[in-house]
Amino acid sequence: MVMDAYRSPEFVFNNPFVFADRFAGEEGYFNEGKNRYERGNTHVLETNFIPDILAAQVDEHEKKGAGVKLTQFQMAGNSMIAHVSNWPAARYQKAHYHGPGAVLLGLEGDGYVIMWSKDLGLEPYASGRGEEVVELKWKAASIYCPPGGWFHQHFNTSANPARHIALRYSGRIHPTGFQRAAKRHEDGTPFDSQGAGTSDIDVTLVGNKVMEAWSSDGFYIPSLHTKPLCDNDPDIAPSLNPLRESLQKLVGRPVNFQATSSLVIYGRDVLFGEPYFVVVPSGETA
Repeated sequence: MVMDAYRSPEFVFNNPFVFADRFAGEEGYFNEGKNRYERGNTHVLETNFIPDILAAQVDEHEKKGAGVKLTQFQMAGNSMIAHVSNWPAARYQKAHYHGPGAVLLGLEGDGYVIMWSKDLGLEPYASGRGEEVVELKWKAASIYCPPGGWFHQHFNTSANPARHIALRYSGRIHPTGFQRAAKRHEDGTPFDSQGAGTSDIDVTLVGNKVMEAWSSDGFYIPSLHTKPLCDNDPDIAPSLNPLRESLQKLVGRPVNFQATSSLVIYGRDVLFGEPYFVVVPSGETA
């Protein structure tokens, strides 16, 4: 990814910049860490060195399955995070899904993993869509990467405990993406604080032209600021509702459309300090 972004081997491999805030020759920097704690439902170890990944201590994590042990590792102040999971012979981990990019490496044991798109529901076999479930064999040194939004469930068919390591972006200490901005402006409440998919997305459309899609009774301020087009009021802008519903299905959470004028946007920004981000700049006819 770095090579793709910069397209310069000279910059990547011969850059003289030193991340002194990450490592400045501190004594004991490469000793195994001792700061082990529980964050949310997961055990975390902050360390810069793991002498033996096969012998690394992992903590009980029964929520992932009977006998499952799992610990996350935060290393060297990086944004990447890893976790090691261990589970008994002839057992499995519970199916789950998340975003894309997690790479799994088999360390011990062998078995298989089944994967299916969340669009197939929780029980694809019972619903007659079992042929769309993908089965993948794994063993020590196997590498695989479940697609984003796909359930995956790990089975250990060997006579000994199985162990995996997973690596992905966005750690708990140094998250990536929009984590810093994913908070409500008014009170700092985190996005999806009530559970996955509970926070909605508000899309504001700016300009006189788009406001023509709203019915005459669909305005808070006539010709300046509309009511939100949402599940509870889908008929105030019927020509835009199919698009809104398509976006809602795509992101898996409520989506609301609202139209306003540049005057209202300016007032909310300057007078009330409400931040906003322009995704698509306005055209000449807006």
